[in-house]
Amino acid sequence: MPAFARQAGGLLHLGLPLSHPGRPPTSRASPAATAPELSGLFLRGYLRSQSESTVSKVPVAASSPEIIAIARVPAGACRGGLTPGSLGPHSGWTMDHDLEMRRYLFDLAGYMVIPDVLERAEIDELNRLIDAQGLPPPHEKIRFGAAAGGAPECPGFLDWGKPFCDLLDHPRIMPLLQLTLGDWFRLDRLYGINMETGMGAHQLHGGNAPYSPAEYYHVRNGRIHNAFTVVSWNLVDTGPGHGGFCCVPGSHKSNFVRPDPIPTVNQGRWEMLEGDSLAPGVVIPEAPAGSVVLFSEALTHGTAPWTGPHQRRTLLYKYCQSHLAWSARRVRPPASVPLTPRQQILFQEPANPGTWTTSLFPETESNPA
Repeated sequence: MPAFARQAGGLLHLGLPLSHPGRPPTSRASPAATAPELSGLFLRGYLRSQSESTVSKVPVAASSPEIIAIARVPAGACRGGLTPGSLGPHSGWTMDHDLEMRRYLFDLAGYMVIPDVLERAEIDELNRLIDAQGLPPPHEKIRFGAAAGGAPECPGFLDWGKPFCDLLDHPRIMPLLQLTLGDWFRLDRLYGINMETGMGAHQLHGGNAPYSPAEYYHVRNGRIHNAFTVVSWNLVDTGPGHGGFCCVPGSHKSNFVRPDPIPTVNQGRWEMLEGDSLAPGVVIPEAPAGSVVLFSEALTHGTAPWTGPHQRRTLLYKYCQSHLAWSARRVRPPASVPLTPRQQILFQEPANPGTWTTSLFPETESNPA
């Protein structure tokens, strides 16, 4: 295996089994992973059986080149909100073991990969609806269906059909958004990304240093306080063999400004490769079609060059705590698709959590402090 692929295996695969591009996203292969040869590293992989409720702890020796895929959550998990298990001494609400492990790993790395969120039929329908828009080639316009932020104030791709709106509060994702944003948050902006073979990288950006008041991350009283969380839906296979999302794990808590050579510049074009290896500290998580990459905007992240034989197609939904806004523009509810009451809450104007906003989780509502 080339050095590039070994390094691109990532420091942490959060809940992700390795797969190959031809494997359907609904396959339930046992979690297993290879990773870079990192000296002095010791991780405990937690493997959850897909058919049993027990969790086995698998220690990995410091000298081992293997890192176990961590905390895979089966399709039925994370559906019922937060249940018994301590979340924090002052939090006022509780969580089950899967969410507790994901909280630990998200705080550690700043991102997680959730596999098999979408079934093949759902992926195909979303791609069909996108194809029906007659979008320009990716090399002419990489983004599509954008709303708010630097894009117009509109519904964006939410107006293209109910399947896009179903992702707003997907039952596999909402407990994880509650984990990273609390009970009160809103949809701030959204867009899609198209890439084709040979398209270059998008520069690394974000990180805890220098500090940005708009993209903060900290923990207080046993609870995560994270300004923005991005939910990235992969409609095709992405990862070290293709390209796509890349990041510097743990950089959402870094204390120092990122030094060169991350990134490096070659004739004005940003590159993340040094020979056949990733630039130091950068990983490309493997995220097959149907998976979600969920990450903090405070994480140093970017887009790796696209080398896959197929087009990249990803939908990004960007949520923030209810009192924040990235710009003065808003994502507007679609006129063509009726929204559920909870989905409508996501379009509220920015306001103080719990005082002027409605909780998305009334059954577990707690003090936002």
